[in-house]
Amino acid sequence: MTLIYSDGTVSVTNGDSIVSGTGTAWAVSGIAGGLFSCNGLSVPIASVTDDSTLVLAYAWPGDSGAAQIYAIQRENSVAANIVDVYDKLSQVLRQLALAGIHPSAVGTIAERNALTLGVSDKDFIFLYLEIGFDLAFYRWTGTAWQGPFAVKGADGPAGQSAPGASGYRFRYSATTAAADPGSGKLRFNNATLSAATALYLSETTNQSQGIAAYIAAWFGAGSTIKGTLRLIKELDPSVFAIFNITGSLTDNGTWDTVTVAHLASAGVLVDNDLVRIEFVRTGDIGNTGPAAAPTFTYSTTTADADPGSGVFRFDNATLASVTKVFVDNLNAGGSDSSAWLDSFDDATSVVKGVLMLQCTTTVGVGGAFYVTGTVVNGTGYRKLSLTPIATWGVWANGQTYSWIFTRTGDKGDPTGYRQTFSTATTDADPGNGSIRANNATFASVTQLFADNLDAAGASITSFLDGLDDSTTMANRGTLRLSNVADPTIYQEYIVTGAVVDGTGYRKIPVSPVAYAGSLTNGMALVLTFARTGNAGAGTGDVVGPAASTAGRIATFGDGTGKLIGDSGVDVSSLAPKASPTFTTSVTIAGTLTTSGTITSNGNMSFGSRTVTNGYDLTQHLALFSTAYGFSVSSNSLNHVSGNAHNWYSGTTNVMSLDSTGHLTVATPTSGSHAATKTYVDGLTAIGTTTARGTLEIATAAEFQAASASLALSPDQVWSAAAVSPLTEAATIAVNMAAGLDFGGAANGVLALTADRALGAPSNVKSGQKGVLWFGASGATRNLTLNAAWNLCTGVEGGPYAILTTGILGVAYVVRGTTVYVTGILRVG
Repeated sequence: MTLIYSDGTVSVTNGDSIVSGTGTAWAVSGIAGGLFSCNGLSVPIASVTDDSTLVLAYAWPGDSGAAQIYAIQRENSVAANIVDVYDKLSQVLRQLALAGIHPSAVGTIAERNALTLGVSDKDFIFLYLEIGFDLAFYRWTGTAWQGPFAVKGADGPAGQSAPGASGYRFRYSATTAAADPGSGKLRFNNATLSAATALYLSETTNQSQGIAAYIAAWFGAGSTIKGTLRLIKELDPSVFAIFNITGSLTDNGTWDTVTVAHLASAGVLVDNDLVRIEFVRTGDIGNTGPAAAPTFTYSTTTADADPGSGVFRFDNATLASVTKVFVDNLNAGGSDSSAWLDSFDDATSVVKGVLMLQCTTTVGVGGAFYVTGTVVNGTGYRKLSLTPIATWGVWANGQTYSWIFTRTGDKGDPTGYRQTFSTATTDADPGNGSIRANNATFASVTQLFADNLDAAGASITSFLDGLDDSTTMANRGTLRLSNVADPTIYQEYIVTGAVVDGTGYRKIPVSPVAYAGSLTNGMALVLTFARTGNAGAGTGDVVGPAASTAGRIATFGDGTGKLIGDSGVDVSSLAPKASPTFTTSVTIAGTLTTSGTITSNGNMSFGSRTVTNGYDLTQHLALFSTAYGFSVSSNSLNHVSGNAHNWYSGTTNVMSLDSTGHLTVATPTSGSHAATKTYVDGLTAIGTTTARGTLEIATAAEFQAASASLALSPDQVWSAAAVSPLTEAATIAVNMAAGLDFGGAANGVLALTADRALGAPSNVKSGQKGVLWFGASGATRNLTLNAAWNLCTGVEGGPYAILTTGILGVAYVVRGTTVYVTGILRVG
């Protein structure tokens, strides 16, 4: 037998695993597997259906074509079948030998027919052995062949039915298009069965059975879920899928569309697998049984009044905003429910319970609410305080709701030691399980006398003795005496010293802190204590005088460094020091007035102005008075007409101001005078520069745009450095001339209300640097940068997600005309 089979031609379809043959005999030739090759592509064979149909292991990846030449390499299939055949042959020969039958020849039917036999060859035994066919043997009668006779042993016990063999048979198609899957086939709208929501199946089974009426019957149930469909691979029941059938049937003629909801599945179906389907119908909805709880009819009105017999309503038409419900004393059945409603506030907890309202007339409508506060009698109806938990479905006027109330358990007892209060004030054992104070007036109490036993007779001496364990002497901790039944009635003290054993009771030194209500004789109390931490590891406390006078100088009272006293000297009385010398920086917050000379060997600053390399004020500061030709008003230095002034550098006159207010600037004569001359009021220099005596100040905008050679005042510096607001848009425009840092209004961030893009910046200036700040409003937003924003190496790439709780900063620097992003900053 040749290992290559290529008889006939084939038709292949791109995306389909079925191959059709013309003039082929694949089954007869024993092809069960191997490698199918056509047009330069090879795909393993999954199975051979018959002489002219085979199934590939996966969909044909090449071009579609008909009457194509092909070849099947069947080494793998032949080798597997040979092993199987020879294994069977060894068993058959053994069985035949035991039966006294000895084959005279072995081979195929063609090889048998090629034999030349005569009458003398009677009883010649030929064993038929061909891959893909059952073993058999033939007997020569002398004139003809007799047989075939099956080669088999004794009949064994009946085998079990194949699992999943019931139901209608279909072939599974791996395609997912919403189209006719073909006669006898089915497919889903998703190759992953767990994600499938629609089934497309033929109304004819793989065995040519018409089942249109059977499919239509799936939708006979009145329930939302019509039933359960089970799909099982015929030869491998471990591969299955189970779906709920919902919705309605879509009849497309010869095929149907069925809405499905995946329940469970295992294994993987491949194209052309044989499967069986079974359907189990859901039973019809039963009759509504009697309500298990009182029912009331819902009214959409919201007035605080009797809603009417058997009716309830809320105080707000928006269910999520409800705070009260007004319900009639009679339920929908006419029975009085007032006693039951009054029990809703019986629990001692703040939340009295949970009220479940379930609509009995419309499925899937209801709500749950916490019941809080006291039930109020509104005369013929009850008022309940509610806090919504959740509601579902659409509430409508006239719907009937069952009321189911689950009560909260009572509030548990407070923790702590129990004792009974005594109003006596004597320093003595107050009696078993009792406690008293040394004064009836709370503010005057300095001691508490507590019995060594609690109210149940158990010893609490360890607790009482531990009240003074803290090493913080003046405050050992806080002791609270609270009413067991009403903890809002209490007295609270600080334990101020050592607890003293009074024989059968303890004496506790205290200082009153706060109280509410009155502790009465015999009142049950609970004692709780919050201990103060120990004193720190320092060498001791610093102690000051009991009283002092404001403005005095404090001095140390001894050499320990722990005692501070009042020197008795007012700071304001200190006499000025003649000719003081300061070796470090001196800062004067107020006004500096001097009638002498101030000499500095370092830098000297006046407000935001600094004079470097030393400065000698050789004139009094009164220089700026009118006596010297200047006046000061509104933070401006003004020239007084009729006065002339000269400015010198060493002995060189560098600038003069004449009596008419004209300023003359000499031509620089050395490196120290090489500063650029400023021409005020736009006057042209003629030899020397004359200008009006006015100093022009640049604005923040001029500074940002570098459009003027003017001085810059401090307020304009900070104005220029402030965050410049951006305008939110689909593409956010950035004008670099408007600022250095950018964001929202009032130095804030720009809160994005949708995903945005940051446009290419305009008016860039080399050396400019700053940060753009963004936030997110309503939900997480994404920011995308224009390609003009060049990311430096290592900088996080976009788009950038901005959480509503975070802030995103885009740090940049301009080099030449290129803008570089130096970092993505995240806050929160």
